[in-house]
Amino acid sequence: MPCTTLLLFCFISTGHSQSQTPLTFCFENWKPYSFIDTNHQPSGLTIQLIELAAKRLDIPVSFELLPWKRCLFKVENGQADAVVDASKREAFLQGPTALTFYTNTIWVHTQDTLRDLPSLSILADRRAGYVDGYSYDPRYLTIAGIKIDYSPDEATALRKLDAARVDYAIADYVSTKHLLKKRSLNIRDLRPFPSVSPLYLSFHKSRATEQRLFDATFKAMQEDGTVDAAYQTYIGETLTNLIRAF
Repeated sequence: MPCTTLLLFCFISTGHSQSQTPLTFCFENWKPYSFIDTNHQPSGLTIQLIELAAKRLDIPVSFELLPWKRCLFKVENGQADAVVDASKREAFLQGPTALTFYTNTIWVHTQDTLRDLPSLSILADRRAGYVDGYSYDPRYLTIAGIKIDYSPDEATALRKLDAARVDYAIADYVSTKHLLKKRSLNIRDLRPFPSVSPLYLSFHKSRATEQRLFDATFKAMQEDGTVDAAYQTYIGETLTNLIRAF
């Protein structure tokens, strides 16, 4: 029996799922990955994939929408079991299977004179729009003369850019493109993407068994095409093709 199948079988055969209190996963409003839909239910690409994995594992789950820093705090302190779509942090258990990838895309105002991004040094002495609580590569924090303006989420940082309150903002390519379909903002991206960061369902350290089970299930879902099908539905492109573009 393959090790993944054996792991799932051993967990379910203990009767752990039916009597188990639902695992609580917290998330921020980050369309199209995670949000509350018009029926007031948790929805989005990542939420769907987690629900599919939980169904395969026969593990009950619940979701809670919170500001990003509150999510991190609750999981780190054991008040929730996992945070959705987080970069790797020492305080949590993650990976190795990532469900989503954060493109550290630099966005500027449409009237900006910059046309491409040969290096981060061209951003020197500019006002930067970042998200409070996000984990950034040190290169983005040590740009010469940087003046960082923190926002609670990407959408706020991008609205500040549109209003010329900052000179550039870092925001995920897919989520920003989704935002631009709903709201007109005078912003554009610079190429190439400086870097891409894998994101994980990140568990409290007391949930090592659950973390391994979900990770193994996510890997199986990638291999059987489930993840690509969900990406195709939400953004019109598969994860496989996106990774090739990165």
